[in-house]
Amino acid sequence: MCRNPLYFFKSKHGVYQFRYSFPLSLCNQYNIQREIKISLRTKDRSVAIRRHLIVLNQVHEIIEDIKTIIMKDPKLDSKGLQGVVDSYKKKIVIDDLRDTNENLQIESMQLMRAIERQKKALKHKDETIHALSTRDPSPSRSIDTIKTITIAQAIVKYVKFQIERNTWSDKIIRQRKGYLSVFADIVGQKNDISMLNQDTITEYQRILRQLPANVNKYYELPQAVELRPEHYKKIAQTTNKNKLSARGLESHFNSVKPFLTWCVDIGYLTKDHRKLLNVGKREIQKTQKKVLPFSSEHLSRILTSYIYSEYRLPREKPNAFQFWMPLLGLFTGARESEIANLRISDIKIINDILSIDINDNHAGKSLKTEASRRCVPLAKIIIDAGFESFVEHRIKSCNTNDSLLFELPNHRDGVARAVSKWFNENFKKKCNLTTEGNTKVCFHSFRHTFINKLGSTKVGNDLVPDRIVKEIVGHEMGDVTNDVYGHEHDYVLKKEIIDCIDYGIDLSTISYSRFLKRKPKK
Repeated sequence: MCRNPLYFFKSKHGVYQFRYSFPLSLCNQYNIQREIKISLRTKDRSVAIRRHLIVLNQVHEIIEDIKTIIMKDPKLDSKGLQGVVDSYKKKIVIDDLRDTNENLQIESMQLMRAIERQKKALKHKDETIHALSTRDPSPSRSIDTIKTITIAQAIVKYVKFQIERNTWSDKIIRQRKGYLSVFADIVGQKNDISMLNQDTITEYQRILRQLPANVNKYYELPQAVELRPEHYKKIAQTTNKNKLSARGLESHFNSVKPFLTWCVDIGYLTKDHRKLLNVGKREIQKTQKKVLPFSSEHLSRILTSYIYSEYRLPREKPNAFQFWMPLLGLFTGARESEIANLRISDIKIINDILSIDINDNHAGKSLKTEASRRCVPLAKIIIDAGFESFVEHRIKSCNTNDSLLFELPNHRDGVARAVSKWFNENFKKKCNLTTEGNTKVCFHSFRHTFINKLGSTKVGNDLVPDRIVKEIVGHEMGDVTNDVYGHEHDYVLKKEIIDCIDYGIDLSTISYSRFLKRKPKK
C-alpha cells in the first residue's frame, strides 16, 4: 500500500484535500487559525497527488513570506497576522489545478523558488563584499581570512533575538543556552557559520549520541574553545558510561533545530538540515520509563507512611509541603509545578467552596497549555486535615499574599525542583514505591491516579462525564463545538464529584496538627 505524502488527506466524501497545520506555538502566540485546508477537487488519487504538489509549493511560499513578515514586525497583532494568512490563502491557484500541463507548473514553481533563494544568497554576498570593501586595510589581516560570522556569534545573536521577542521563560533560556553551547563546542565555536552543512550536522548528532548524560560532570571541559571539538570526539570514542537517553537527545536537537531554521531565515545558511536531528518513537520507547499511576499498595504505603503517622524519623527535617503536596496531588490531579507555585492569593472561596486557582499571574509561574488555567474545589479530606488553618498561619507569617503557599527554596529550575528531589530521592525510597520492568512512579503518578479514579467515579448512577474530568484536570477538550460553545459546568457539582472519590483507605486520621506534633521515633 502506497504511503500518502505530507499534508495529503481524504475527506469522508472521498475527495482529496491538502491540509497544512501551522506550529501550535505560532497559533497560540498570534491566535491564528490552526490549519490551511484546500480541496484538491478530485477523487482520483494520482490526479490528487499531482495537484497536491502544486499547492504544496504555493503554501511553502506563503509560510516563508509569513516568517519574513513576523521577523520584520515581531509585535504584529493576531488580527493583522490572520489577515495576512487569509489574503495569501486567496492567492492559491485553484482553477489551474485542472490544467493538463501540471508537471510543467511544478517545475516552473520549483525553478522560481530556486531563483529566489539564489537572489537572497547573492544579496547576502553583496552586502558582505560591501562591508569588507569599506573597512580600513590591515597588513595583518587579508580579505581571505575575514569571516562573515562565527557559529558562536550566530548563537549569541539568535538567543538575543528570542529574548527580545520574550518567547522564552528564564528556565528555557538557561536550557537552550546550555544545549547550544554543547552544539557549538562539538562543531567548533570559531568556525564560520557556513560550515554547518550536512556532514557537520551528521557528525554532531553522531558524537552526541555517544556522549554520557551530564558529560561535563565527568570530564573537565578545556578552557580553550579550539580544543573542545576534539575533546568531545575523544569522549564519544572512549567512554563506557551510560549514554544520553532518547529524551535527552530530543531536548538537545529541539534546541538546535530552530537555531538552524533561524540561520536560514536570516540568510546565514541556505539549508538547515534539521531533518538529520530526529529521534524515532521506537528509540524513545526503548530508553524512556513509562510513568504508572499508583497501585492500591503504593497508596496505602504513602498514606500510612511516617509523614501521616505519630512519629517522625531520625534526622528528619519536616516541611509543610511534604504533608500537603501528596494530598493535593491525589485529590486535585494538579501537576507538581502547579501546586509548588501556588501563592497564598491562589487559595480562594468560589461559590462558598474552598478552592485553588491555577494560573500564571506571577513571575516564575507558567502553564503547560491554556486549558491548564482553572480553579479546582478542594476535597473534604483536605479541608478536614486542617488546610484552612495552615493557610491562615501562612497569611500571618508572610508580608504579602503574593508569597508562595509553601516555603520552598528558589532554584534555577523552579521551586518545584525541591519537591521533585524530596519525593524521588527520599520519600519514594522510604515508602518502597517500586515497579517492575521499564516503568516507574513519581509525583506525576498522583495525577494519573486521580484522573483514572475520577473517570471511574459515579455520581448517582452515572459515571463522571469526560468533559468534566477534562475541566477539573486542565486537559484540552479537542472539540471545536465544545471549545466555542461549551460553558463552565456547575462548580458545586465538581465539588460533589471530588468528594465522592474513594481510594479505599481510611483517611480520617490524617491531620496537619498531628504532623506538627509528631515525636521522634525511638
